[in-house]
Amino acid sequence: MKQRIIKISKLIFADARQAIVGAIVIGLVGGIGGLLYLSKTALDFSIAILNISTPLWAAISLAFLCSVYIYLKTLKKQSSSKNVLYTVKNLKWEVSINNDGNYHVSEIPYCLKHELKLILSTNYVAWNCPKLLECGTKIDNSNKYNLYQVALSHIEKAIRDKEIKC
Repeated sequence: MKQRIIKISKLIFADARQAIVGAIVIGLVGGIGGLLYLSKTALDFSIAILNISTPLWAAISLAFLCSVYIYLKTLKKQSSSKNVLYTVKNLKWEVSINNDGNYHVSEIPYCLKHELKLILSTNYVAWNCPKLLECGTKIDNSNKYNLYQVALSHIEKAIRDKEIKC
């Protein structure tokens, strides 16, 4: 009895494998034939459309619409930004705010008194005001990153609280 069940199951599975392989082959042949038919039809239709003469007004209007579309796309991408000097810890930081709400804070601070960007000293130790003799604004180079992070935090809060208008 056991051998008979094994023999029947082998016959059934062999027939099932043959049916699956046959279905795959028929599907491939039919699919490729269908794709060839559709591509031939699409090619014939495209050639027929291209052979029709186009009126001059249609060509001119198509060129005009394309140029208007390109103009509007480039107009959207150009966003104006405004620059604001924001005071944090006796320094001013330049904040550039775009119309879309994005902003950037310059890593180099400005002198509070003269509103000039600080410059790096010749020995790369400190950032000084360009009018050093009159002013005396100075920050250590090692401390600049920490001051920038503090300023960035204050500026983000000011933007959230709408103290700096976007």
